[in-house]
Amino acid sequence: MKFPWAFMLFALMATPSQGRDLAGPRMQWLMGSQPVDPQGRPISSPGQELIEFMKKAWPEVRHEVLYANGKRSLQLLMDGEPACHVSLVRTLERERQLLFTSTVLMPPPSVIVRRDSLARLPRDAQGAVDLPALLRNPAFKGALVSGRSYGSAIDPHLQRAAAALPSTMSYFSPNDFGGKVLLMLQRQRIDFTIEYEWILGMMDEAGQSTSQLFALPIQGAMALSPSGIACPRTAWGEAAMRGIEKALSTPAGAAMLRKSFMPSLSPALQARYGPALEAFYKRRALGRPDD
Repeated sequence: MKFPWAFMLFALMATPSQGRDLAGPRMQWLMGSQPVDPQGRPISSPGQELIEFMKKAWPEVRHEVLYANGKRSLQLLMDGEPACHVSLVRTLERERQLLFTSTVLMPPPSVIVRRDSLARLPRDAQGAVDLPALLRNPAFKGALVSGRSYGSAIDPHLQRAAAALPSTMSYFSPNDFGGKVLLMLQRQRIDFTIEYEWILGMMDEAGQSTSQLFALPIQGAMALSPSGIACPRTAWGEAAMRGIEKALSTPAGAAMLRKSFMPSLSPALQARYGPALEAFYKRRALGRPDD
């Protein structure tokens, strides 16, 4: 076999899981629903490109995709299901329960609003949104994806607002990441949401124009945050993670990760975070993404 650890993974993957007999070594990848363009053709995503790369770099196992929303995926991982998620935001709570390897440093989420709301938003001189002030204002109705982490700099504000003013925020299924919520924003059913700016580009590519939507930075939430592959904390997960690390800790692996993500960032984000991201991909090629 190409990698000696494939023998161990074969043994682990061939073990019955939750009553199912597996015919051979299998790598099951969890990811959200596949976006499509107006003609119904699949749109390539970083997750899909990662899986295609792994198929070539790790041909000894059978790679399969299981589509599941974020909440369901987390539950499967916590239950020890023999599967790994292609991309989860790393939080301290998740790291205590799951195995991670970073594949990208994510620019922070933004407050997304329509053009007609810009003048009413609480912002500083640099244009960054005062999120606690926004959440305290009952005149603004927001919506988020349920069961999702928006990062350690944002989650505490959302948790406090949910306890103090529960009627000002609605929560929706994560079946299509944040696409449903953004459509609600476009149709003026809500006033704001929190989302990654690059999701707007994916919606445009899918034929859903976001020209009236604006992404604004959030005060105190400007740092890059690690996101990556997550596997269960089991013997199977440890063996799978060794295989994943072996494939990605190479110049080819790092180049694939860079190529699949960097073009999705706006010129402003590339200018702001470009040097830090380039340094990350160099460390990723050496197997030291978290240094």
